Amino acid sequence: MSSNIKIASVILDHYHEKMDHYFDYLVPETYQKSIMPGMRVLVPFGKGNKTLEAYIMKVWDSREAPENLKFIYSLIESKTVMSSHHLKLVHWMKKHYLCRYIEGIRCFVPSGLVLKSNREVYYENGIRMVREKTSSKNTPKKVLYASIATSMPPWDELKTMMKRAPVQLKVMEILREKKTLPLVELIQLAGTARQTVKSLETKKLVLIEEKIVSRNPFRNRPIIPYPAPVLTEDQLRVWKGIKESLTQHPQKPVLLHGITGSGKTEIYLHLIEENLKKGKDSIIMVPEISLTPQMIDRFRGRCGETVAVLHSHLTQGERLDEWRKIKDGKVKIVIGPRSAIFAPFRNLGMIVIDEVHESSYKSEQSPRYHALEVARARSIFEKANLLMGSATPSVESYYQSLQEEFHLETLEERIPGAKLPDIETVDMRQEFKAGNTTLFSQKLICRIKERLERGEQSILFLNRRGYSTLVNCFHCGNTMKCDYCDIPMKWHRRDNRLKCHFCGWEQKTITQCPECQQELVYKGFGTQKIEETLKEYFPDASIMRMDMDTTRQKGSHEQLLQEFGKGKHDILLGTQMITKGLDFPNVTLVGVLMADASLGLPDFRASEKTFQLITQVAGRAGRGEISGNVVLQTYQPDHYAVSLAARQEYLAFYQKEIQLRKNFRYPPFSDMILITFSGKEEENVKFSAEASYKSFIYLLEERGNESIENTIMAPVVAPLTRAEGKYRYHLLLKSGDTSINILKKMIKYILIENKEKLIDSSVTTVIDINPYILL
Repeated sequence: MSSNIKIASVILDHYHEKMDHYFDYLVPETYQKSIMPGMRVLVPFGKGNKTLEAYIMKVWDSREAPENLKFIYSLIESKTVMSSHHLKLVHWMKKHYLCRYIEGIRCFVPSGLVLKSNREVYYENGIRMVREKTSSKNTPKKVLYASIATSMPPWDELKTMMKRAPVQLKVMEILREKKTLPLVELIQLAGTARQTVKSLETKKLVLIEEKIVSRNPFRNRPIIPYPAPVLTEDQLRVWKGIKESLTQHPQKPVLLHGITGSGKTEIYLHLIEENLKKGKDSIIMVPEISLTPQMIDRFRGRCGETVAVLHSHLTQGERLDEWRKIKDGKVKIVIGPRSAIFAPFRNLGMIVIDEVHESSYKSEQSPRYHALEVARARSIFEKANLLMGSATPSVESYYQSLQEEFHLETLEERIPGAKLPDIETVDMRQEFKAGNTTLFSQKLICRIKERLERGEQSILFLNRRGYSTLVNCFHCGNTMKCDYCDIPMKWHRRDNRLKCHFCGWEQKTITQCPECQQELVYKGFGTQKIEETLKEYFPDASIMRMDMDTTRQKGSHEQLLQEFGKGKHDILLGTQMITKGLDFPNVTLVGVLMADASLGLPDFRASEKTFQLITQVAGRAGRGEISGNVVLQTYQPDHYAVSLAARQEYLAFYQKEIQLRKNFRYPPFSDMILITFSGKEEENVKFSAEASYKSFIYLLEERGNESIENTIMAPVVAPLTRAEGKYRYHLLLKSGDTSINILKKMIKYILIENKEKLIDSSVTTVIDINPYILL
């Protein structure tokens, strides 16, 4: 054979674990000069040669063609969809998170780009035939545009011709001024109907043609200039410190620890502007979609049209068009939540992660990646800088900075004119003893009333949506739970439905207990009930609720925040989405209704999350010239997470928490791996978990591990016993005597390579490296 045989190793666009490896195909002579790693191709697969989409991982030459290799059918496009750096990151994710290749690839490729293959059966001369068809949702948006035809007579002559057609003349006048307009917009401006413009087309005075346009996620929102303020001495010191660190150690991440309202975003903007001057691209990540509009407005106000956005609330078409703009180099900055780390930039220079402590940066779907870890790997592969910012850094991040893995800079003062709010702690046990059984202390009611009288705004935080959070029977003790999950149902009064906040299942509201037929009692507090109570207390106040139920529609986050920012509402009531990043100068009061709600969770991070949540939501008050107040309602005022948050003492909290972590060998003193077994038959789930545990014990003993009990815990029923109709068991491993890489090799051997021997086919296993949720 000649030496110019080219072979392409591909990953098929298929999620079956047995297909999670390279498949080799011969490259047709037509494509031998153009084919590259990162391209998409169509290939035949299996005995029936079904057409599948695949991604080229490498191309290599061979002197001989291995037997039975098939030829690639065709290229899907002539350009790559992933760069060599992106492919390298996919390999890293597979090794680090033990995920499938295709799961890593799909992080980079928008769903609208993926082809669908369908088989069509037809008969020809009585013979049954099958043909394959591939289709894609990758359809560009087309819009009809109107413009003046080149054959139009002189304007004065035209006006004379149209004396008796004033509406048609108005259309022509608009087009004369605007040159070209979308047909729909032209009709609206002229106050006429489509037929008017069609008549002008018939007269060959107007040209109507279809154009491909990019979908605009900003919905033509104007760019409002956001001029750069003079940096404060504190900001200037930090900015110089970051620049010096990035110059001397460009691959060393920087942690910016700045109190709420200290101007971290302005530091980001200055660094991104410098990155732009170098011709480099930038990614800015925010933890919540609700924060995206404010961040976008600031960056567009400073950097113009060079900003794109990526998040899940975009339509599939908008997301695909934004992805194309990024890939084609038409924009230089991308803003979005954790998925933005996969923006297809080819010249990445800077990654910024705002509020880096947030758990939303950890994916709870496969691949279970953490955006910070992926950002660190990508910054190394692409020689980009990495900057992280937070008012309440995670214990792990702060520990790494003290160990000099990160460069640490600190902003200790709010920007001029703003002061940290005064925090008043209310012991709700005393309120209850005094006969107050509501969720509003007398102090909070008083403080809200003062703000309403002064025309100032208030934010109230409760991390529970719905109306009643518990529906049970006082006679037999039965609690209404989801039919598919082992958690109580919540009553939503507006829909009059009982809903499961985990799987989404819902049912009609019932009044009688299904067990004993006695009357059910609806109790507990959710944001809907608090909204109703607020209206009773303050009937003349304008109250806006912001939770998952009020922000389902596209653009609802942005609309609600704009309304509140313009002063249309007096009180903003919401869940976790209002606790961070929002900047409203007229907000002078924050009320935290149940500050200790998360302390009871079965999670070693419960205290940390409570401290962060209180500190962050308290930081929404007093960000303007008027000083702010925070009313912190709690049943555990002496708990260190609550008391230290009330005093805004991060370092004291860190010192307390790091000692506890060290004593119990929790991160950052170990890595953890949580394996979840789930299935519809509990016995099969339990058997699979125990069989896996015994296999780990055997391998650990073979390695001579002397403290097996510190490395692996026996399988237990998960805190969330049943979810979506499946029983769940947990198996937890910790690194220490055995390194994380050795544990991963054991997991790969037991749960991936030998899964069929140990795990019942009806049981699903999920591997989570350093989990953030232990339910």
